Amino acid sequence: MLTVRSKVCVYLYLPVPLRPPAPSPRTASMKLYLSRNSPLNATLVDDLGQELYYIHTPWKLSGRTTTITKADKELEAFVKFGGLLISDSKSDISPSDDLSTRGQPELAQIHWRCIGSSRLNFGGFERDIHEYLVRSGFMGWYRTFTAPDGRSYRWTMGFNYPELYTNDEHRRPIARFHRRRLSIPGICKGRAPHLEILPDGEQIADAIVMTFVYVEKRRRDCEKARSAGD
Repeated sequence: MLTVRSKVCVYLYLPVPLRPPAPSPRTASMKLYLSRNSPLNATLVDDLGQELYYIHTPWKLSGRTTTITKADKELEAFVKFGGLLISDSKSDISPSDDLSTRGQPELAQIHWRCIGSSRLNFGGFERDIHEYLVRSGFMGWYRTFTAPDGRSYRWTMGFNYPELYTNDEHRRPIARFHRRRLSIPGICKGRAPHLEILPDGEQIADAIVMTFVYVEKRRRDCEKARSAGD
């Protein structure tokens, strides 16, 4: 008589500790849209419409001063009481307002000069702007500066838009300005002017915004001069 023996296997399932996935490096760039097509008077907002920087330049016949302030989230909700003006909405802050009276943290000031070097107030120090943004190349085509991270970066003015790279043998792109593009039905979509900051540059975004204001203003001055000479 044939006997069939069966084998019973018992499997024990022990819990395996789950490890959180390693954080993936950010690949999307930061885009700061200008509320106006002007590097001297504009509010910079991100993709969600959140205001991040304010650029304000009161009109004067000469000796104008550009103030760059950084949005303070803790000051976004206030009340108007007595002589203290505070708003519960960010929408009432326009580039024409005197933002220095809003209590926003001042990031930098550029004192423009028609004769002599313009002055820069940044990081608690005031100096000739050419000492911070060093000119080089044909007609001052390049502007080099050292950011708070201790690294050197170089703006390329360009005929149409400025670009920022690391000032080394790698020349990694850090930021670029995209000009306003008008919408043409059936041909192309409109595009708001915006400053694009790549992930490698986000840690020095304040310095990028501040230097961009100066570089783009100078680039537009050169553009107007070329147009007048045609």
